[in-house]
Amino acid sequence: MAKDELPTQVDVDELFDLAAGDPEIVGEILVAFQEEYPRLMADLRRGVAQGDPEMVRERSHALKGICATLGAARARDEAHVLEKMGKGGDLAGASELLGRFEMIMQKVCDELTLVRDELASAKNP
Repeated sequence: MAKDELPTQVDVDELFDLAAGDPEIVGEILVAFQEEYPRLMADLRRGVAQGDPEMVRERSHALKGICATLGAARARDEAHVLEKMGKGGDLAGASELLGRFEMIMQKVCDELTLVRDELASAKNP
């Protein structure tokens, strides 16, 4: 991975620490993320659009956990704010926060693609 490609949203060391340094486990975490993330984000968008605080709370809570697992602290913190908004029943400003969260998560996804590609190239030199 080139220096200019180093992740800035994902703490790769934290991700590998969680996986006990095992690239196979990291790969499994990434696959699980790819399977769950689109559905959770779609539900979160729908919850914000429909003004459904419980859906916002539930989906942002799940995304917060995923972000923590990935070592994506900034995304985790944004998801936590959305979760608190949902828990409090007040979604004023949630659309703007969701937009910011989505931009951060796009960077997270891009960085995870780099990690996944790096793992694949190390596995098949």
